[in-house]
Amino acid sequence: MSSEGEMGNNIDLDDILWVLKNPTRRRILSKIAREVHYPLQLSKELNVSQQSVMKHLSVLEDRGILRSEKVKSPAGPERKMYYLNVHVSLDIYLSNNSYRVEFKDHNRVEPSKMPTVSDRGSRDAGEKVLKFAHELERCINTPSSKESLKRLSELNHKISNEILEREMQRDMLLKIQSAALRVARQIISQISEDYTAREILHYYVEMDRFDVITLSDELDLRVKIIERVLRTVFDTE
Repeated sequence: MSSEGEMGNNIDLDDILWVLKNPTRRRILSKIAREVHYPLQLSKELNVSQQSVMKHLSVLEDRGILRSEKVKSPAGPERKMYYLNVHVSLDIYLSNNSYRVEFKDHNRVEPSKMPTVSDRGSRDAGEKVLKFAHELERCINTPSSKESLKRLSELNHKISNEILEREMQRDMLLKIQSAALRVARQIISQISEDYTAREILHYYVEMDRFDVITLSDELDLRVKIIERVLRTVFDTE
């Protein structure tokens, strides 16, 4: 069976953070991300007791991070093989003025498919992303396996460089955003001595799409209170 079996078991941020806090589990995941493994194999590769490996594998499977399948062994009894069962990303930015956690379950948010010209997400991502997608198609369709592997390696390096450039741009944007929030917090502290009012104004600045109903649920405040604070601040200028 392919290692890309049915994925997605409602993994959330807490599951991922709890799993990744253990260094041995991180090492196990790094191995299984490359290819499927069985417990004894992991024990030897990581120089960790098989009992410990089994305990970590059990935790990872219970949390839905891994799935297992018994397969026939070339020699001897069946082996229990472990596969990754998630496709997620996690980004944390924590500074004196900003707290941003972005967790995405890619299997829930977007289908696993090749980008195409007709795909709106691909068009929005830009020509370079489509170019990489077309290069990938050519790699896949290359008759020679060795030549295909060579091209895939070259493509991977190109994509890594592109990701690095975008990450550098993102880092700069986050620093600018942090500076903007620092100034906003200073203004908010000057505008109001009331904690609740300041909390509302912090959310007003931070929320990508400010919505009174959403904020009312988030802070457990009546909509009228939020609207009154906003009127007091912005209608008096």
